[in-house]
Amino acid sequence: MSCRNGREAEQAHRDVLARFDEDDWNSEACRQATAEIDIKEEFLIQFWPAGKA
Repeated sequence: MSCRNGREAEQAHRDVLARFDEDDWNSEACRQATAEIDIKEEFLIQFWPAGKA
């Protein structure tokens, strides 16, 4: 398995939360700011067919 943008996405979320008091993390403004983060964490997972038993 391979992953990219994980650290960047996590840091972007932390940066948004840092702009708000913890009591406001569930506010509409915080949810909107989080939704505007344009970094997507991506995964690559490889699958192989099972061998015949």
